[in-house]
Amino acid sequence: MFAPFIFQADAYRPALVGRRIVSRFSALLSRRCRQPWPSCPRPFFSYAQCDRLSPEKPPPIPDGFDVYRPKAYKIWVFLRSSVKNGDVEAAASLVKDNVKVYPLSKFADQPEMKWVSASGKAFNTIHPNNSEFYHHLDEIIQYEPVDMLDAETRGLFASVGIEKGKKFDPDERMKQILADGVALGNAATRAVVWYPRYDKNMKGVRVYPDTDSAWIMAYTARNVFFNGEDGQTMNTDARVMFHYPYTAV
Repeated sequence: MFAPFIFQADAYRPALVGRRIVSRFSALLSRRCRQPWPSCPRPFFSYAQCDRLSPEKPPPIPDGFDVYRPKAYKIWVFLRSSVKNGDVEAAASLVKDNVKVYPLSKFADQPEMKWVSASGKAFNTIHPNNSEFYHHLDEIIQYEPVDMLDAETRGLFASVGIEKGKKFDPDERMKQILADGVALGNAATRAVVWYPRYDKNMKGVRVYPDTDSAWIMAYTARNVFFNGEDGQTMNTDARVMFHYPYTAV
């Protein structure tokens, strides 16, 4: 059972919040808080997660909170705190003193936040670049609700044996197909990232387009939605340019 959760930021401006929340978040900023940062007197962004097979009616959402209902059970909220004059402690305190994550049921008696510093710790966030990747994908499909993805994407995964409620057990023939697919995908993706088509759909990727500089930006043409110049056509190369080298948005 998954109970509703709240993500609350008091007088704090995250740089980026989630994949599908960015545009709504920008609207929240302009609507909720017109005072200089960080003097906004009230929480301007709150988040409540959907129930998962919960037989109980969730508690009412408190006044002043905006509700976002994601399709997934696991949510990653990504934000940064800028360091001013080299004061790292102050930047960290800005987050610790203002950001809260807690169950909706605990709104009246919010538990103390527990913070874990990753400084000095070694960990690997890179997905496997071999056929093991498909097993990671299967773990996600089995855990998340079936409607997290559209029917077409689910169909693509099902065509190689990844389907919710079914064991992913590729035979030797399929294992070879998956291994070849990973190799081809890596080759095509690296071509997009290291040799972007400046004269085609990637002309907005260069930081200094009028020079011979090799600096490129993660978001082509500063478009965080990858939806092309018309805002309606997916630029798949631009999406690859971010997701492959930088991962997750």
